[in-house]
Amino acid sequence: MSDRAVTRTIVVPAPQGETWDALVDPDRLEDWFADTVEADELAPDAEVSFRWDDGERREAVIEEVDAPNRLTFRWRDVEGEESHVAFRLDEHEAGTRVTVVESGLTARAAARRAAGAQAWGPWMATLGATLAAVPA
Repeated sequence: MSDRAVTRTIVVPAPQGETWDALVDPDRLEDWFADTVEADELAPDAEVSFRWDDGERREAVIEEVDAPNRLTFRWRDVEGEESHVAFRLDEHEAGTRVTVVESGLTARAAARRAAGAQAWGPWMATLGATLAAVPA
């Protein structure tokens, strides 16, 4: 692994608990993140499969679950590139501040995560739009 990282932060207009649910409920993850999420549970050492309609697939192992503040996992793509993803949620006057850091990226993976369809910017924007559409 490399020491390259991509960090994105967004404030979503939803309470921290609702935002947490969007990160850990497989059905909610399919609303904003991957097209298909397969997971029995999101607990330490649990395996999760993320699939997108464009053929992208990632297999993850949950490392840390500190509800409703922090979720971390290690994932790898079909080419075997592995990286670490950490979500942190903090209360904010406008809702919840969500910060995601994907670290240990190769130069190629860092470029893909910084821009494009398989990138944290669009994923986080979709999270914000999804949570804004959820009735309070």
